[in-house]
Amino acid sequence: MLKNITKYLLILVLSTLLFFLVYVAFNAEFRRSVMTYVIGGYKSYQIISIKSALNKNRINDASKKLLNFIRISELLSSGKNNFLLVIYDAAKLVESKASTEDEYLLLDQVFQKLIEKDPNLYQAQIWLAKTSIIKKQEDKAFNYINKAIAISPSQAGAYRLALALSQKTKDKYLFNYYCNKYKNSKLGGNKPRYVDSFFGGNVITKFALEFLPKKAKPKYYVNSGIILNEFEDYEFFPDDTLTVNGIKIYINFLAGMKIEIKDIQLIHNNNEISTVSLTKSFAGSESAFLDNSNKELITYLILNENDEVLNIDFFEEFKNINKIVLRMKFSKLDLINNSKCDLNEKTN
Repeated sequence: MLKNITKYLLILVLSTLLFFLVYVAFNAEFRRSVMTYVIGGYKSYQIISIKSALNKNRINDASKKLLNFIRISELLSSGKNNFLLVIYDAAKLVESKASTEDEYLLLDQVFQKLIEKDPNLYQAQIWLAKTSIIKKQEDKAFNYINKAIAISPSQAGAYRLALALSQKTKDKYLFNYYCNKYKNSKLGGNKPRYVDSFFGGNVITKFALEFLPKKAKPKYYVNSGIILNEFEDYEFFPDDTLTVNGIKIYINFLAGMKIEIKDIQLIHNNNEISTVSLTKSFAGSESAFLDNSNKELITYLILNENDEVLNIDFFEEFKNINKIVLRMKFSKLDLINNSKCDLNEKTN
């Protein structure tokens, strides 16, 4: 009796397994769903395993788990695959927990693997520059720094490292070069992975303006010609003649930007010009900060990389407006305590 039950159970299990395999083989949609769940579960397991190692302060174990994660991903899919973002996020987490030079060097092979899979990983190039500095391989470090800058010329991370290394090696030319290049670079930026942003990512080449009072269907006017480090006139023309009592400025800059507004002029449809009193206006924002050291300017400091809205209430109503001119300067905040980009040297 027991043998018969065992026999029937075995037949049932094998039949079920055979049916499952046949169904998976001939049903592409089901096969994709199964693979998606299996791969998703594996990714979650790896992240939990790596976090567990970090909770025990075992950077070496976390590094080994990352390398194993990379090897398995390469077996399942070669080249730049859908594992890469998860591996990158895990590597970023582990890198942030490496508190000594020895711990940081344990991750060198992980960083190398990331670059092999995708040479355009900005942060991974910086990580390799840091390991090269620890190894006292300055030339290799500058090479990785330059690669990072080529990927995203306007981001600050590579320049911070370049300036510190140039100071350390007392290379006046390189120090001046990287300092000035940072101040004048505006291309590149970040693209948020899970949220929408005003301009598809963090950029310092454009901004948008909205005339107030707010309309039922807001209209945004975009200027894509930002010039750094100089006061310039930025002109906006509404589609129709408007009554204006303020403006909103929409940006999504990289962190570390300064916006100075020197003058706001409103042009009426009869060509009469009205100048807004900056001292009598109210300037605020969603999350930016204001520097009030110069009372003749409205100065915003942008310290994060989120969508930002700068609002200015004129406390006065201007009618029949068909043009507004903002005299503004966009610039980057300094990375060092030397605005002239001169190398600081010890004196005897």
